[in-house]
Amino acid sequence: MELSTPAAMPFTREAALKMLKWGAEPSTSPYSHKQIAEWCDRFWCKYLDVDAEPEIESLLPILTDVETQWDLYLANTYSLEEL
Repeated sequence: MELSTPAAMPFTREAALKMLKWGAEPSTSPYSHKQIAEWCDRFWCKYLDVDAEPEIESLLPILTDVETQWDLYLANTYSLEEL
């Protein structure tokens, strides 16, 4: 699978909400689902070992789920050889 260009969004609550909206409405998004999932993973990793403020902390399970759902999509769509 090709590497995608990383989504150029800051790791803020506002950016996360925008990314989630784009994921729900792909026709309005400048990013692919893959880029959104990768961005969510990078956001989550940034706060992995940090006590984040509550507004960020509340988003982390959602962002993790987005990335997990992307992994499940790939696993259910492509063979191991294709991946």
